[in-house]
Formats: sequence, C-alpha cells, structure tokens
Amino acid sequence: MDRETELGAFMAWLEERTPGNREFIDVEGFRGREIGFDLVKESEAYGLVEVVLTFGRCIARILPPGRRLAAQYRQRLKDPRWRIPAARTSLLLWLYRQDLEGVEYPVTSDILRDDESLYLGERLTETEIDRAAGYLYEKGLIEGTTTGETRGPVRARLTAQGQECVERNDGDVVAYQRDQRRAATVNNIGTINNHGGALAVGSSGFTQNVGIDPTTLAQLVQTMLDSLDTLRMTDAARTEARTELEAVAQELEQTDPEEARVNTGLGRAVQYVMDAGQPVVTALLMQIARAGGLPTA
Repeated sequence: MDRETELGAFMAWLEERTPGNREFIDVEGFRGREIGFDLVKESEAYGLVEVVLTFGRCIARILPPGRRLAAQYRQRLKDPRWRIPAARTSLLLWLYRQDLEGVEYPVTSDILRDDESLYLGERLTETEIDRAAGYLYEKGLIEGTTTGETRGPVRARLTAQGQECVERNDGDVVAYQRDQRRAATVNNIGTINNHGGALAVGSSGFTQNVGIDPTTLAQLVQTMLDSLDTLRMTDAARTEARTELEAVAQELEQTDPEEARVNTGLGRAVQYVMDAGQPVVTALLMQIARAGGLPTA
C-alpha cells in the first residue's frame, strides 16, 4: 500500500472511531498493529490530525481535512471505475508471478487467496476478478479455459501481449493500450515516402516504416526536435514531446536500437503534436518535407 493510500486508510479508521470532533484515541490499534510514528507525524504535518504524546502513548484527534481525505478514500474504495482496472492489473501481475513460479494455467479465482487481490487494503470480490478476466481475455492479454458460467477463463495464463503489458507498463492495461495506439499512429497515419516523392501535407500524420535505416530515422527525429520551438503547442506538450524525441534519438545511437522503444517514443511524440491540432501537424510535416528535399504539394 502506497503512502497516500495508507494515510487515507488511517483517516478512515480514525473517523469510524471518532464520530465527534473532539475525541482523542490511541492510534496503536490501527489495523491491529502499532502504527509507525512517522505516519502519525506525517498526518500531523499535513494538518490531518492533532497528535498528543503522553505517558509513552500516542493519541490523535482527526481534523476536518482528515475527514475529507477519509471521504475521498472511501469513495475510491467503492468506485467500480477504480476497482475494475485495479482487478485487471492485479490479475495480470499475479499470473505473471505464477508463470515465473512454474504454475501452468492456474485457477483464476485462486488469486483471492493472495495479497495481490487486495485493493486499498480490501480484498476484491470473485465477481470483480471474473469480470477482469473476461476483459483481459477479450483483449488478448490472457488465454485459457472458458465455460458458459463465467465471463473469463477459469484457468488462465498470460499471452505474449499480457507479458509485455506487465513488463513495460506494470500491468496497467490503460497505459499499455494507450502506448499501443500511439505506436500505431507512427505506423499507420499518412505517408512519408523514404525513397523520394511527394508528401501529402494535408494528411494528418505520417508513417515510420518498420525496419527503416536508423540513420535516416535519426535525421527525421532531429528535424522534429529542431521544429518543436516553431510549432504552436503548449509549453507542457512541447516539453513532453521533446523528452520523448530525445529518448528516441538516444536509443537510435545504440548499436542495436530496440524497435519497440523507438516506435513507442516516436508514437508518443507524434500524439502530442496531433493533440495540438491539424494546423500544427501540417506545419511539422512541411518542415520535415523541406528537410528531406521533398515537394510539399
């Protein structure tokens, strides 16, 4: 459990035991163990509680900001928009670990006996795990034995895509899918003819041919970097795009550049440009065309 979650859980625990605004209670009973003194002091520093040390004991009184944090924690704990994505991530991480331990096609519901099924300190339900399994199965991230009684496979294992999601995105399915879309942007939108020819400036993007010569691609990346300051983008978007392009340039300097990293980074940079609107995309394409000696009509 991360620190923010731990603070929220602590505030919720305090609030349950102090319905009024004036009660001080001993905090050592939090979750059946002694609470770390640093967490109590951190809560006090954030203005969440008032703390008193007396006779070797630590007592605390929750303050209004602490009650607000407790409410936010409870809302997130109950909200299916948070719980279902968390269930997907948990199942992916658990299956990944099962594979490392040599367990082939484990029973999906067995995750409920593992701490990986805890969300904000509360165990996910069998229904939530089954729903997550069904989604991951439909998206090709897991494979396994299905029945007519469950949404997802009752026994499952990760596919290659599922392993990639865990290793590159820590099991965050939304982030993985976003990266895949951005990479696809690089490969599927518009065309730059690497052998010469006209560039369709009115198009909404460009194609980076898989297997392109790293030197040629490095020149393209440098042109994009040189063009960023001339494009009408927000400072934040420009900075993010520059970071991605510089990472791609660095990767291309390697003896054997990793194609996935290049595609993903370039895709992200292109997405920042596309988010700025069609005129910005067109302006970038014209500058790329000029740098490559291509006609822009």
